[in-house]
Amino acid sequence: MKIQATRNEFLPTWVKRDLLEELWVRNPNYYVKSWSGEPDAGWFSYSMSEDKTGFCTGDMYFEKVDGQLTIGFENGRHRTRWLMSLGETLIPVGLEDHHYKKALSIGLAVSRVMPDERLNA
Repeated sequence: MKIQATRNEFLPTWVKRDLLEELWVRNPNYYVKSWSGEPDAGWFSYSMSEDKTGFCTGDMYFEKVDGQLTIGFENGRHRTRWLMSLGETLIPVGLEDHHYKKALSIGLAVSRVMPDERLNA
């Protein structure tokens, strides 16, 4: 299914799941340790026939907590955890341009999601 932004400024970006976990666990205010069960229906877009057509990424940003670089979410931390639980090496999240540049510089981001790339979920 198509990978789409929740907000226009948070562009879908492929990030490394393992490094995302390392950064995320540092932030007790936003960390979601696990997800069990089905994904929430609100995380997707649908066609007129009610088929899932798109996945809306979680909107992520960088911040410092106790002097350590970590991540927070505008929204979507539970959907991001659900994606991580699927076991894929790369997962899509939404990042603003300045956070994308930071993610590239620390090796978290791989690339922006291209329009023809799809999520197998």
